[in-house]
Amino acid sequence: MSPASKVPEVIALQQGLVTPTALTERMEILDVLRGFAILGILLVNMGGFNSPWIYLMNADVAWWTSGIDRLAEGMIQFVAQGKFYSLFSFLFGLGFALQMIRAEARGAGFVPLYRRRFLALLMIGLLHAFLLWYGDILNTYALLGFLLFLFRKRQPKTILRWAVGLLILNAGVFLLFLFLMDPAQMQEGFRLAIDSSVKAYAHGSWADIMVQRAGDAMFIIFGGLIGGGPSIFAMFLLGLYAGKRNFFRNPAEHLPLVRKLNRWGLALGLVGNTAFVVGFELAEPMVVSLPGILSALGMAVGVPALFTFYFTAIVLLYQRPAWKRRLNWLAPVGRMALTNYLLQSVVCTMIFYNYGLGYYGKVGPALGLVFTAVIYLLQIPLSTLWLKHFRFGPMEWFWRSLTYGKLQPLRNG
Repeated sequence: MSPASKVPEVIALQQGLVTPTALTERMEILDVLRGFAILGILLVNMGGFNSPWIYLMNADVAWWTSGIDRLAEGMIQFVAQGKFYSLFSFLFGLGFALQMIRAEARGAGFVPLYRRRFLALLMIGLLHAFLLWYGDILNTYALLGFLLFLFRKRQPKTILRWAVGLLILNAGVFLLFLFLMDPAQMQEGFRLAIDSSVKAYAHGSWADIMVQRAGDAMFIIFGGLIGGGPSIFAMFLLGLYAGKRNFFRNPAEHLPLVRKLNRWGLALGLVGNTAFVVGFELAEPMVVSLPGILSALGMAVGVPALFTFYFTAIVLLYQRPAWKRRLNWLAPVGRMALTNYLLQSVVCTMIFYNYGLGYYGKVGPALGLVFTAVIYLLQIPLSTLWLKHFRFGPMEWFWRSLTYGKLQPLRNG
C-alpha cells in the first residue's frame, strides 16, 4: 500500500473513528483459515446444491446407492460435515473480538458500527437465501451475532464456560428432538418434501424454483436457529475467547497449548466421528435407538474436536516457512470469503437447477468431489487476480459500504 493510501487510516486513528481494517493490520493466517473453511463449506454444500436437503439428514432415503458414492458420502460426513462451519463460526467470533479491541484502542464507538454490520449481513443473507440458495448461513450468523454484544465485556473464563455449556446443550436438543417427534409422521413429511424438491429444482420453471426455495429457506432459517444455533454461537464465543486472550497477536506464547489441543483434537475427532458416521448408517431414521444416540453423541464430540485439530494444525504448520508459503495460496480466497461463498452458490445453482444446466440429482457424492475441487481451484487464481487490482472482494466492498453508510475506496493505490 502506498503512503498516500494510508493517510485516511491515520486521520481516522487521530479522530477516534472506526474504519475498515487496513491491509497492513491484517493477520494473514486468519485469511488462510478462512480460505480453508471456504473449501470445506463447498465440500459439504455440494450435496445440498444437488439433492434435497432432507436427504442429508435421513439415511433411510436411498438417493445414492453405488459403492463409490456411499464411500464418498461417508468420507464427507467424517472429514467435513459440521467442521468447517464451526471453523468459520470461530473466525466470525474472533473477527468480532479483534474489531472490538481495535475500536477500544482508538476510543471509538464499537456497538453502533457492529449493529449496522450485522444488519447489512442479514440483508445479504436473506437475499442469498431467497434468490440463490436456501442453505444460506449468513442470516443465522447475523441474528446470532447480536447476542455477542451480551458477552463483549465478560471475562474469558466466563465466555469459555458458556461455550462448553452450549455445545452440551446442542447435543441435548438433538436427543430431545428424537424423543419427542413422531417417526412415521416425520418420514412421511420428509418424503413429500423430497418429492417437492425434485419436482421444482430438477424439472420446474424459474417461478416454481422461487416458490420452493422460499419455503426451504424459511425452514432452514428457523430450523437452523433452533437446531444448530447453540453450536454456532458456542463457536462464536470460542472465537471471542481467543481474541480476548490475544491468541493471534502472540501465537508463539500459546504453541504448547496449541500442540496439546492438536493431539487431543485428533484423538477425540477420530473416535467421535467414527461413532457419528457408523451410528448414522446403522440407526433407523428419526427413531430413538442406541445407534442414533451414539451418532448424536459422536457428532457432539467429533465435530468440535476435529475442527480443533484442523485449526491447530494450520496454526502449527504456519510457523514453518515452507508451509507458510504453501498455505498462503489460500489467503486470497479467505480475504474474499463472502464473495467466494456467494459465488459458489451462483455457480452450483446454475449447474444443478433446471433454469441452468439441469444436473440436479445427477451428480453423486464421488463426482461432487471433483466438482468441488474444480470450482475451488478456479477461485484461487480468480481471487488472487482480483486482489492485485482491488482492496476488497466485490461483496466485501458492498458489505463495508453498507456498514459505514458510504462508498468505500475499492481500487488499490
